[in-house]
Amino acid sequence: MKKTWYQIEGSKRAEIWTILHLPYTAMNLSFLAIGFGIAGIHRWDVFAWITAAYFLGPGIAAHSFDQLPGMGSSYVKYLMPTELLLLGLAEKR
Repeated sequence: MKKTWYQIEGSKRAEIWTILHLPYTAMNLSFLAIGFGIAGIHRWDVFAWITAAYFLGPGIAAHSFDQLPGMGSSYVKYLMPTELLLLGLAEKR
């Protein structure tokens, strides 16, 4: 199993940190901020909601689903497939 440079091992909490893929998630959230800045949008409430939606959707749910067996990358040892599925579904509401 290939290890990422930001991967933490040893617990379920560490695996959740790892599957967030924070460098990738932060990069995409920065694109959102740049887009809002270029567009000159001053609705900070909208910016906050869109940022939260992106973080919860692709940031948590999609990365949780990606860790399910047979779905792509697999960095998890402690999180069970059921827990990953529930984590992903909880964020998709």
